[in-house]
Amino acid sequence: MKQKDRINGSLSIPKALASRRAGRAAALAALSLLVALSFVALAGCSKDLGKLHPNVSPETGVFVEGPLDTVRYAVKLYWWGQDSDGEVIGFYYQWTLDGADPVESGWTFTVAKSQDFILPVPNGYALQTFWVKAVDDKSAEDPSPATQSFPVSNSMPSVAFEDDALPDTTLPAVSFYWRGTDPDGDASVAYYVLWLDGQEGAPVIVAGADTTIGPDYITSYGDRTVYVRAVDDAQGSSEAISHTWHVIQPVGDVLLVDDVPPSVAGAPTTDAFYRAVLDSLLPTHAYTVFDVANQGSFRSPREISLILPLFKQVVWYGDTRSTSSAGLSMGQGGIAEFLDNGGSMFVEGIAVLGDDGSFTSEFATQYLGVDSLRTQYVSPAEPKSTDFALLNGWVLQSNESLGLDSLKVQGILAGCEIAHPSPQAETLYYLLPGTFPGQTEDYYLGTLVRGGAFKTVCVTFPIRRCNGFATAKQEVAKLLTTLGVGQ
Repeated sequence: MKQKDRINGSLSIPKALASRRAGRAAALAALSLLVALSFVALAGCSKDLGKLHPNVSPETGVFVEGPLDTVRYAVKLYWWGQDSDGEVIGFYYQWTLDGADPVESGWTFTVAKSQDFILPVPNGYALQTFWVKAVDDKSAEDPSPATQSFPVSNSMPSVAFEDDALPDTTLPAVSFYWRGTDPDGDASVAYYVLWLDGQEGAPVIVAGADTTIGPDYITSYGDRTVYVRAVDDAQGSSEAISHTWHVIQPVGDVLLVDDVPPSVAGAPTTDAFYRAVLDSLLPTHAYTVFDVANQGSFRSPREISLILPLFKQVVWYGDTRSTSSAGLSMGQGGIAEFLDNGGSMFVEGIAVLGDDGSFTSEFATQYLGVDSLRTQYVSPAEPKSTDFALLNGWVLQSNESLGLDSLKVQGILAGCEIAHPSPQAETLYYLLPGTFPGQTEDYYLGTLVRGGAFKTVCVTFPIRRCNGFATAKQEVAKLLTTLGVGQ
């Protein structure tokens, strides 16, 4: 009995262990199933993440401040873009005319969200349409661009010549001046178009209200007609205005500039004097004459800069004119350029230097060999006048080393200048000591500069009126020969 109980007792222990083991196994199985299901679920989630949604294109809007009735051609537009799955990085825009659709090659990229536009309205009225589309960070563009149409108006500009500056006769370089106006504001005139008869296909575009055209554009001579048209910001054009003038054809290497006003007594005689001198050196009369009094003065420094290089020598005379020459004064830059490039110049007259003179002292020193001018006391109002009078019968001694002869004054020649020559200058004529009260040294009238890039002769008295020995013409001829005239 005890043994059975023992046996039974021994048998009851393994049964309990087996029961516990079976529970653990069931729990492990359930846990394994849960883990397996978890991996399956995770695997399912990973597969879903791999399916990216397609990029959504951005959208665009546009607006303009103010009413959309007919507007002036200058408008300011604003636009914006939005992207539901990214960001807008910029915009493409374009304008089309009269309801036309946009073209693929017409888009312009910008990162701005507003801009001022000047719309072309060449005929006074136009229907302009603005198109704009946003671009997102994946380069997707709005497939339906925002658009806005504008009826646009423009008032045409007008232009008129400055009448007092219109030329009558010129060499092949000429300046024109005009004024442009516009009902939308004169500042709306953007530029001007200028052309000559027969050259309509090659116009000159001018930003301001004047220009100078030269030999590169004036390709034929005689009577020519210039046309000018104003164009405004919206490409509206004015009616063309025109002016006809005469262009002198350059002849030979010498330019003779007659700068003697008609008011100067004896002006025709002086003109004949210089023409006769050139005729003696150039028997074929191969030189060009520009008569300032009868053909019109030079109108700009640019004219002179373009004209002088057409020649090798320039002979510019003013005789007894008492005021500065406008051409010499404003043309100093062009004259300096001409000389620096190897030109030669003869200049004569009592208003070339000094009081009311044409050239600055700096120019006189650098190009004419005149360091300074002598002065004298005339009155409290003129304590240091550069004007000296040469009296009838006085003899101007010559620089014989240059082959020159003396000259004798005829009449009273007021306003002449007496020079202190610079070291590089050779003197031409002079008055002996004692000619003026208190004069103790030679007083020089005229300089020659040569040996460098250029040659110049400056005569500070009216040489034609110093012909008491009948030598004036031959003296001028000698001086011009020194400059290369006729050589």
